[in-house]
Amino acid sequence: MMTLVCKAVREKWDRQRHLLGAADIEAFAKARSLAEPKPSLPNLRQTWDTLDARFRESIRVANSDDELDYSAFDALTIFAAAVRICAPDFLDEVRFPDKYDAEITAVIYNATNEDSDNTYNADPDELRASARRIDSIASSLERL
Repeated sequence: MMTLVCKAVREKWDRQRHLLGAADIEAFAKARSLAEPKPSLPNLRQTWDTLDARFRESIRVANSDDELDYSAFDALTIFAAAVRICAPDFLDEVRFPDKYDAEITAVIYNATNEDSDNTYNADPDELRASARRIDSIASSLERL
């Protein structure tokens, strides 16, 4: 029964060709682990390519003296962590994180510069926002 459910979900996702969320992949992986025989995985490539392009674009924009949009890095690492559960071979195929050395170095460089450029600010709202941003970066790096 679970095989049929997974197959129907996969076919719907592949037909719709929309970006898959990490939570969707995690739920699919759990359901798939209960299925016998194991159903095929959904098409991960479209989502990966889109997240990869957004991440690389965020690096390009940051390299032109703009602030790095860490949400693109966060989205990519969250998705990679979910994919690692059910399709670690896919991550090998896209060579993540190995192929991303330069980009990850750029993220760390930007984060370090951003942190060192910040002057002390006593505004609690700005301190909280800064702490959330740094926590988000640290979480993304930990997922690697």
